[in-house]
Amino acid sequence: MTTRITIQMLKQRMDDGAKLLIIDSRSEGAYRASALKIKGAIRIAYDKVGAELKSGKLKSFPKTGEIITYCSQPGEAASDRVARTLTDNGFRNVRALIGGFEAWQKAGYAVEPKDVPATGGAGKSGGKKPQRKR
Repeated sequence: MTTRITIQMLKQRMDDGAKLLIIDSRSEGAYRASALKIKGAIRIAYDKVGAELKSGKLKSFPKTGEIITYCSQPGEAASDRVARTLTDNGFRNVRALIGGFEAWQKAGYAVEPKDVPATGGAGKSGGKKPQRKR
């Protein structure tokens, strides 16, 4: 079983300006059904991690970097698979988000539209709620 992180701990890390790689590993159906993602997250489906390790988004990420995975499955099933795959490939600081996207969103923490490009990590504003236009 992969190490877990609570939504409160992740929010605090984001508020502190920690350099994080947040991976949205929700199933394709859950991802398509939502217009939102956690602020700063990149999309890597659990069945695409291997390809991303070889030539994609994860190829140049430091093995010691902090990575948080999240999904929408009970028990963090998909994010746990992604985290285990990353750990098996030498990444040393990988945790799955307890409660996943739903818990994060329900708490009112920072989300953004999926079409916003990832910043490569959360910064100081990562834990703040987004401003809505009226």
